[in-house]
Amino acid sequence: MRTLALSLAASCALGCPSVSMYRSAEPVPAGRWQASLLAGAGALADRETGARTPTGYGALGLQRGLTDDVDVGVRLYTVGLSALATVRFVHRGSWSVALAPELSVVRTPNTSTTTNAFHLFAAATVPVTYRASRTWAFSAGPSVGGGVYLPEAGGSSGGMWLGAFVNAEARLGERWWLVPEVSGYNVVVGDVPLRGGLFTAGLGLRFGF
Repeated sequence: MRTLALSLAASCALGCPSVSMYRSAEPVPAGRWQASLLAGAGALADRETGARTPTGYGALGLQRGLTDDVDVGVRLYTVGLSALATVRFVHRGSWSVALAPELSVVRTPNTSTTTNAFHLFAAATVPVTYRASRTWAFSAGPSVGGGVYLPEAGGSSGGMWLGAFVNAEARLGERWWLVPEVSGYNVVVGDVPLRGGLFTAGLGLRFGF
């Protein structure tokens, strides 16, 4: 079990998808594209080993607006890929609320701390956004997700987590947005992506075209 815990923790340190959003409940406008560059750092705490490990991640993203209330996209993480969407179901004045599902797959290599394995994740976040002005928007929301660890050697392990995020979106001109964010989660069932929790802080840069 200790070997499994170390492998899962190391996999998470390599960049497993978290509850990070770097976007709001406002979808990309219909027919438009938005590219993003994301980077962050934080710490993960493993209950089984007692270890507290610094971690970091980077990601590239691309989203397209399908309607005024729906967009879809992909993100390429350090060692994984995600498909995501934003489906807004409340839009009243300055307030928006959406459902933001995400499906992810991570592939880890065989190293001293990780095994040849696939890690599959599914998560759903409910971002709530208040648009204070054309320049500023503030978002926060809860998240729930689950994951499965599938090592090449056989067997499997699973887990479920609860988390949340908070971010601020600053518009820079007509095409650029800067998004600082903090997020985290705690695994409440099982041991995937780890036995414990993760906290991160990062910065997103988005470009619309």
